[in-house]
Amino acid sequence: MTGRVEARRHMLDENPELRKLYSEEDGVGEVLYLKDATATFYSFTAAPKTVKF
Repeated sequence: MTGRVEARRHMLDENPELRKLYSEEDGVGEVLYLKDATATFYSFTAAPKTVKF
């Protein structure tokens, strides 16, 4: 398992629905910290949406 358990624990504590499915100890998933990032979300039913973090 890679990454910090504390980061995964915090993410799951903030998202109780995910907590029902995952554990910080299960090694599934990763928590990423993005700084000065831009993401564009594409959909078949809507125009692209760009978000800056």
